[in-house]
Amino acid sequence: MTEALCWATDTRPSQIAVLLWSHTHRDIKTILKIKVGYEQTIILQNYASISLLLNQAFGGNSKEQVKTPSNIMEAKQQLSGIFGNGK
Repeated sequence: MTEALCWATDTRPSQIAVLLWSHTHRDIKTILKIKVGYEQTIILQNYASISLLLNQAFGGNSKEQVKTPSNIMEAKQQLSGIFGNGK
């Protein structure tokens, strides 16, 4: 939890005690949720951009919408559809 809190608040580990005394548990959970959600949004946007780029580079339709996978298995299936199954 300490590493996640340092990451989410951009705080040094030596300042965690001050942070814990100045914020409620609910505040800390909210800060962590917002930071994780923000980073997840950036990752999904990057995935969609790369998927669209690869789709067009390998001869796909430029008007085709890229479906963002909901789990790791869908992501693997999408990438194997672009690059083949490796055999």
